Amino acid sequence: MTEPLTKTLCLSCTSGNDLDGSHSSLFVFDGMDGSVKYSILKGLNESKKGQSKVLDFNHIGMEYIMNSVSNCLNIWKLNNESKQYELLHQLDDHHQYDITCVKVIPGDVPLVATSGLDTHICVWNVESGKLMSKIGLPHLSPIKSMFEVFVVNQRIVILSISMDGSMVLSCCNMKEDSQWKETLIVTASNSGSSVLCASIISTSTPREFLCSISYQNRSIELYSMKLVPQSGDTYSLDFQLSQPFVLSLPSVANHMILTRNKLICSSRDCTVRMFLLSCTPNFDRVTSCDMVSQVDCVSSQCFSMALTSDQSILLLGLSDAAIYYLKFSPRYEWDYPRFELGKDDLLYDNNIHAYLKPPFEEFSIDHVKRPQEDLNRIKCVKFLDHIYKGRDETYLIHHLLSELECQHLIAMTEKLSYEDCYGYHKDYRSNKRVIVEDKITAQILFERAKPLIPQEYVDENGQIWDLKFANSRWRFCRYTPGQHFLAPHQDGFYEVDKNTRSFFTFMMYLNGGYEEGRTTFIQAKNKEGPPQPPFSEVGQVEPHAGLCIVFPHHLLHYGSVLKSGVKYLMRSELIYSRRRVQ
Repeated sequence: MTEPLTKTLCLSCTSGNDLDGSHSSLFVFDGMDGSVKYSILKGLNESKKGQSKVLDFNHIGMEYIMNSVSNCLNIWKLNNESKQYELLHQLDDHHQYDITCVKVIPGDVPLVATSGLDTHICVWNVESGKLMSKIGLPHLSPIKSMFEVFVVNQRIVILSISMDGSMVLSCCNMKEDSQWKETLIVTASNSGSSVLCASIISTSTPREFLCSISYQNRSIELYSMKLVPQSGDTYSLDFQLSQPFVLSLPSVANHMILTRNKLICSSRDCTVRMFLLSCTPNFDRVTSCDMVSQVDCVSSQCFSMALTSDQSILLLGLSDAAIYYLKFSPRYEWDYPRFELGKDDLLYDNNIHAYLKPPFEEFSIDHVKRPQEDLNRIKCVKFLDHIYKGRDETYLIHHLLSELECQHLIAMTEKLSYEDCYGYHKDYRSNKRVIVEDKITAQILFERAKPLIPQEYVDENGQIWDLKFANSRWRFCRYTPGQHFLAPHQDGFYEVDKNTRSFFTFMMYLNGGYEEGRTTFIQAKNKEGPPQPPFSEVGQVEPHAGLCIVFPHHLLHYGSVLKSGVKYLMRSELIYSRRRVQ
């Protein structure tokens, strides 16, 4: 959930634990350098009735921030002296069920509209906390977040869409904001398929609109609409239902952004797609919708999308707690950034986490320009080959990274700042880390290592898997004296789909010269079931800068306590695809 404040300032909020909303936080950050300007770390999840997760949020400039919890609307105001947001109002008297959407009403007076799992929209004065209007709509199912607010000729216009596809136009004169008139436009559409999300925007004039509706049956309907002035304070809506443009997708779209000439939708197949739109000259209907670009979100669901105010950057909030930055090129394609950064393993939160940094150009190791002759130093040997054989073969690749490349990566990750590993007990693991999605570095290191590592893997069922690529999501770890990954463990695998997954850990040490902190491999005495102590030590890896170790995920190992110095490493996985039987 991200919203642009200005051209550079953006808003990020976590929903918190599903049970009580704990660990929810909100940050106002600079989208250019990632620095945090303001934050709300406590109270977001609180209402008069107790604690719950944050459902939605919005802002009016930087002065006011609004967030919903259960059926309560919290309003925060920035204290310019303390530079902190203070709770101004808690409003929970007028929505019977959860408030799932908070929309700002444009104008000189700070107003917001809220909707949720009932069939009402409430309009609030943000400054005073006063309820200005409660609009009872002729919907038969919840509105949730599917409504938009416009101001046309001193009239507030709300177009709402319920989960069954019915549409209602509500409008009033801004000077008489308690006198609302509602018009049911459409009772239902798309053969009864339920609505997942909708997006509505005004186009070249305040009376012309585009609307996109995503349905459970994997279709999107696009409409062109016009507001036609009538006598009094009402508008009738020329809704061209007879000629919707229907778009079919491979997967259900659960989030959409609509502009005058683009439709951007994220789907449950972890893909974000961009389409170019065309309309008739008199704006009667949508005539075409052609896909021009798509991006794979690395098996992560997209929970939210937002465009920066200049529409140059698309922000994607992913289920692994990362925020992706995607730039638009003049060719209507996405220019992939050098990397996308986020934090994973959040114990309580599957939504976007606020601690993030934007991509910067110089991160990947191609900026070091390693001389070709230096690549001749790369040597591979088998590790403990008298013990680890067959499916357990393990490899040490010396100088896969040069010392300059290691120093470069250490410097770049220190710029991003290392954070605690969420979700782990300190007795189990106490180091800090940062997660970086760097496709360029992954490709470079994979090409260097590819001739030296297993080209195929035979699993326990005898199925053959072929080497394909290295996972581009790097986990950089930093250990200081006293820190460790002391618990004996097996590494988890990364699965793209049922036919594409990892079998080997791909780990590199970025420095040496510290005391202890070795990686130790162990074996359990029991051969059946999960490994149980006592364990016997079979070998250790003495780290040095640029050393890579490749080993199967299921091998037991641990990282000993560091006694002195600072230890840096990076790890990823080698991905294989299941070989098809002819």
